[in-house]
Amino acid sequence: MTINLTPEVIIMVLEIIHSGITTPQRCASKNDVVDHVKSAQHYAFLKRYLNKKRDMIEDDICLELCSPDTGLVKYRMFVVDRKEKSSLKFAILVVIQGRETEWLFSTPQGRQQLANNVNCERLIVVHLLRDNVYSSFEEVKNDLSAKVLELAPASCKEQVPILSIGDDVGQRDIRCKGKSDVSGEFVVEDVLSNKDLYRRLIFLNSPYIIQSEAKLLAKKKKKGSSKLQIDFDYIACDHHNAIISGFAFLKDKMLCPNILLIGLGGGTLPMYIHKHFPDANVEVVELDSCIFDVAKRWFNLVTDNRLKVHISDGLIFIQEAVMKGFNYDIVILDVDNKDMSLGISGPPVTFLETTVLQSMLELTSDLGLVIINLACRNSELYKEAYSKLKSVFKGMYSRKIPEEVNEVIYCIKTDDQKNILNEYTDNYSSLKSFIKKQSTYSDAFDFDIATCLTEIT
Repeated sequence: MTINLTPEVIIMVLEIIHSGITTPQRCASKNDVVDHVKSAQHYAFLKRYLNKKRDMIEDDICLELCSPDTGLVKYRMFVVDRKEKSSLKFAILVVIQGRETEWLFSTPQGRQQLANNVNCERLIVVHLLRDNVYSSFEEVKNDLSAKVLELAPASCKEQVPILSIGDDVGQRDIRCKGKSDVSGEFVVEDVLSNKDLYRRLIFLNSPYIIQSEAKLLAKKKKKGSSKLQIDFDYIACDHHNAIISGFAFLKDKMLCPNILLIGLGGGTLPMYIHKHFPDANVEVVELDSCIFDVAKRWFNLVTDNRLKVHISDGLIFIQEAVMKGFNYDIVILDVDNKDMSLGISGPPVTFLETTVLQSMLELTSDLGLVIINLACRNSELYKEAYSKLKSVFKGMYSRKIPEEVNEVIYCIKTDDQKNILNEYTDNYSSLKSFIKKQSTYSDAFDFDIATCLTEIT
């Protein structure tokens, strides 16, 4: 369409009409039109491929469905095929807001297990994305029914069920959005999960990884209103539970350790230690001052003489601490990796260099330990990390986090490795009893700890 306003001024208006949508969509440039056409061609090819494909698709195919009103991606859909035949040929499963980060829905392995649980030959797993409004489950079904049914296999002749995890579309309230030079774009959001409200910090370069999570409590004010506050009695992250469990490797300083923690996030781990271990001292090193501000404003982080935060590069801080002769009972490495292309979510590979590991060893007391939260999907990097760890530390134990890639590694410094597991088990009983007296969640550390640990040889 061309509009001729005057002989001198000509405005070109570019519009496209999607199949099934009567309202034209305005395009800003010719490139936008080309992108729309390419997207339609790709979808048509993919639809035909899925319709004719008889063998199982080895990897998830991901598609995105945009809102015709806003142009934003509103739904992200994963096509999951099974080898096994079933009476249920095709189904759609909608994941409510806030639960898309769970292993079952966020990973190919989890979604394959989900398809097995539903006993369906082809399952479409649908995520509801932030920055959109979902008024009801009926609205979601109406949005999906036309397009998603086109992805059904040719063998599907019956009515297609649209299933849901939950009774509605869930609740997600975005409290803060920002961007830092170090961490990129991030969001702080409150999500409802199993009738409890949680606050999450998520870096948008890894939207399915929860950087920090805390349970929220409504505290009543004098005038009858309520205010949301962080529940520092609750441990939302399983790997934080595993890190604190490692305190039992200490003999005399288990309840009063001097701790160096690399990586702050929302600050939920140091705040838990601060509250439940009144004789402990924690120094935190965080590279990103913006995230420090987020922790204070949105996760109620409070610093004092027992909890200090240094804005610094962790590598530099470790080197300088060694030069100054600093000493800690526990050094904890719980820092994320910004380069997701390497297949390791944390720590950055530079922290796993032999010289850095040796420096962390030097920072620990004679009976101390280094605790590392390792999240690595790259098998070669994983083997390399283990090799370097074993070259530095005399004793190591591992605790894998169920249904997560995270693995917490306890690196022991002491020369006396004899009976260390028996001593750890006895100490853990004392640690568990101590925490129960401090916390409202008495079962948080009720594990058969001996079966959770694996010695690394």
